[in-house]
Amino acid sequence: MVQRETGFRTAELRTVVPYSENYDVVADQGQDEVKRGFMPEILPLEVDPEEYGTVFLGTPVWWYTFAPAVKTFLAQYKLDGKTILPFATNGGEDIQRRAGRPSFPVIQADRATGKRDKRHDCGMQHGIRRKKGRY
Repeated sequence: MVQRETGFRTAELRTVVPYSENYDVVADQGQDEVKRGFMPEILPLEVDPEEYGTVFLGTPVWWYTFAPAVKTFLAQYKLDGKTILPFATNGGEDIQRRAGRPSFPVIQADRATGKRDKRHDCGMQHGIRRKKGRY
């Protein structure tokens, strides 16, 4: 959605050691990594975020916080003075219901299909319009 609406280049944070595709295995591993403050090694990005003034930073919600690879990303890149526009995806519990209205957009997905629940896109669309100067 961000790339389509803004035309910005995108890059995916990928870990050197890939995560399992089994949801239960990843959920258990994610809980452990979040508790330990683990920072997995990430592969080099195809773009250098330090060259941009604005960075949209998306993450899945892992145990009520961002994914451990995001912690690694934030430690590796110098983003001081940049505009960081965070957003989160959530395929489990309805984060907006549980945590109230978060201070960043959340894109809710159906846990079984992974497809976006478009009822929750309004926060993301508003953030994109704000960045583009359109209210």
